[in-house]
Amino acid sequence: MPPTDATLLLSFARHRDEAAFRQLAERHFGLIFHTALRRTRDRMLAEEVTQNILSTIARKAAALLLRADRLPAWLHRATLFEASKAMRTEAARLRHARLQHPDEIPATGNASTSDAWELALPHLDDSLNALPESDRNVLVLHFFENLPFPKIASLMGKNPAAVQKQSIRALEKLSRLLRAHITALPSGAIITGLLAESAKATPFSLLPSLTTTALAATPSVSLITHLMLMATIHSKAVLAGTLLLLALPLGLQQFAIASTRAELAALSSAPPVIPSRLRPSARALPAAASPDSMLFRLSEEIITGRKVEPVRLAVDRKLAAMSSDELLQTLDQIDGVSSLGQTRSELLQRALGPLLMERDIATGMRIAVRHDWLETDWVLSAYPRWLAKDPQAVGKWLEENHDLASRPESWMRLLPYAGLFTRQILATNPPAIGGFLDHFSETQGRQVIRNALPDSYGGYLDHVPGEAEAAGWLELLRKRAPAPEDRKRMLEDFGMMCYKGSGAISLEHLDPLLKLDLPLEERRIIADAIAEEAIMGHSIPPKPDLAAKTRTWLEGFIPEEAEVIAGSAQEKVDARRDEESIRVLNYLNSTSLISDDDIARALGGASFDDHLDEALAVAARIHDPGKRAAIETELKKKP
Repeated sequence: MPPTDATLLLSFARHRDEAAFRQLAERHFGLIFHTALRRTRDRMLAEEVTQNILSTIARKAAALLLRADRLPAWLHRATLFEASKAMRTEAARLRHARLQHPDEIPATGNASTSDAWELALPHLDDSLNALPESDRNVLVLHFFENLPFPKIASLMGKNPAAVQKQSIRALEKLSRLLRAHITALPSGAIITGLLAESAKATPFSLLPSLTTTALAATPSVSLITHLMLMATIHSKAVLAGTLLLLALPLGLQQFAIASTRAELAALSSAPPVIPSRLRPSARALPAAASPDSMLFRLSEEIITGRKVEPVRLAVDRKLAAMSSDELLQTLDQIDGVSSLGQTRSELLQRALGPLLMERDIATGMRIAVRHDWLETDWVLSAYPRWLAKDPQAVGKWLEENHDLASRPESWMRLLPYAGLFTRQILATNPPAIGGFLDHFSETQGRQVIRNALPDSYGGYLDHVPGEAEAAGWLELLRKRAPAPEDRKRMLEDFGMMCYKGSGAISLEHLDPLLKLDLPLEERRIIADAIAEEAIMGHSIPPKPDLAAKTRTWLEGFIPEEAEVIAGSAQEKVDARRDEESIRVLNYLNSTSLISDDDIARALGGASFDDHLDEALAVAARIHDPGKRAAIETELKKKP
């Protein structure tokens, strides 16, 4: 089994193991280079950005251990920042050059194209960057680092089915973000585009020189980092020394460490004594009992515990021994200590907040409102559990915080919670939804409903709506979305919510709608939304019986127009598949620097109904006879 990112970072940070660094660089080189290339659209700049990111990894190896499980997502964001900085520098250089030699600057222009993916590509990385870190990590690992879902699941500590569902929801969120820049881009087109991006050749020939430069530009690991890492394998002497260092200010730590290693070794057999020359002045160290020093020490212990198992266990015991009142008091103090900084403040929130939520979630939610923490992951993850356990308490909490609706920035943070509550009411007591929504204005009520639908926070329902729940949804949409365009869009989302209920995709989930007396217009809107997605499917190659199954469902749901809707949906699906296959072939034909595996992956990720000969011609470029025969057989089997 290959070593994890954490293992490689630890090996380099502890021993300056250059082989470990080169393996880590090779693993993520494609992600970094192609992200930089998409952003800068300049190979030379992309190489420069890649060089800078590799140097950053080498320089911050110890610090990156704290986020080793999310390293790909961090690298993607860091590359975007570095690329933007490089582009600003290059733009300034070009402006200067234009002033000095205006006739030597070539004319530039962007060719217009109707290709939806090509239009979306310039906005891809910014949209990925806007996703929650967990969703971004899944997409980066799967599409840019080509890891299968079981492998991603093992890295994230989840089961493969949950990771695959998360990737589907993440793609839907990405599609909505891209919608702000272009016309609607379905998840299927995004999948094909991402596969084409992952199939692009990576110039690994550059890697040796880039890694050598990064290593040469990185100083040796500092003694304090070495001591923190060594504590994972050494005796109590080093651990005692490390804990003593945590009690001192950071500036004093560096000075004390630089003085002598011998003093550190002696700490295991004698009480810690600070030499007089190292004793801080009254101004250098805050009072021991002040919130500043207490919170700072606690954050240091948590940071150390992430690397040093004995320290982590000690910190866990310390936090578990705190009462609910102590947790509440400590959390209340965080925002008042500006010297902590954002990173340490968030670290303390994530350590203490979930503990308070486990003991007294109602108090935890109140403090989240008080300190404007409603958008933090530990609050968002605790809320559904509270909602399932005590919906009446949740309703009371929402009523208590109704005043937030009067402030736009606060209302947008409260909105997801009101949306999830709406789902819960519709699943358990549909008639009560009217009274809840009456607390909000008409516009806010529509926003709550939209947040309860799948085109917003929380993805799809964790269950398949029954007849009563579906009837409640439809009645709500009729009353609260009087505008035809609003009602049409919400009905489409409602249909998709039923179709993808419980994270699975099945036309059987729509059976409750067959029992309801829906007007023809509503049935037509829902059928149009479902038919294309159902025929298109979410597998490559698509299952051949999807069209027949979809037609059968349409005949039961809207017999008056089943034939017309099925035919229209099939035409749209055929056009989408044709566009995707042409896009993949154009890319493969535009480059010769591509490996056998990359060609096979790209050809296996699309359907080539009307372009089989061109696809087989590309497959003939595969050098390995076995791989070439396998992909040719696969292509001929596709419908």
